[in-house]
Amino acid sequence: MLALTIAACLFIPPPQLHILFLGNSHTASNDVPGMVRQMLETDGSKRTVTTRMIIHGFLEDQAQNVATRRELASGTWDVVVLQGAKLSSSHKFKYPHDGAIEIAKLAKRSGARVLIYAEWPRKGWAERDYILDEYGQIAKAAKVDIVPIPIVWDRVLYRKPELPMWSSDGNHAAPLGSYLAAVCLYFAIDGNRKPIPTWRPAFANAATASLIGTEARAVDLISE
Repeated sequence: MLALTIAACLFIPPPQLHILFLGNSHTASNDVPGMVRQMLETDGSKRTVTTRMIIHGFLEDQAQNVATRRELASGTWDVVVLQGAKLSSSHKFKYPHDGAIEIAKLAKRSGARVLIYAEWPRKGWAERDYILDEYGQIAKAAKVDIVPIPIVWDRVLYRKPELPMWSSDGNHAAPLGSYLAAVCLYFAIDGNRKPIPTWRPAFANAATASLIGTEARAVDLISE
């Protein structure tokens, strides 16, 4: 009986990590959260990773959603990833980001670490700086970090311009582009000192996965 008591006291449950993703089709397509979970659960930490997606058109819509706000305030989540700022497709119009800033602050007050998931540029558009500037306004106001996905995207395509990163609409990511976003998030959650993820999807060969991992690890989070 004493031995059982000692064994029970020595048992340490495996660590857990809970990640909430608020976004739109750029998060949901190709299951970016699922890829992030696969990488984190195979990194040697032996932790269990729980992810959940809440999908709406824009972060401004998320801010108006009662269920989203309740989830953010619950204190359940260790990390909250925000994607879906309202951007001008022509870059000529200015949309407010008040709701995005509000929910970022709400998540922080609940104890979560907040990461901004900035999307990649559209095919044929030199809009990396525009995207980062718009998300930078949210990050600066809420005092949170931006995951540098657009920078890594451009660096990888500079090295290998033939890689199929976009889907046919030139806007959404192909599976490989979503994998790149997931690798960036993997490093953002735990830091760039980690090794390149050992898990990779079947559509990413070893050389491509190594390139994406190397470039993602080389770019720090953007702190506003």
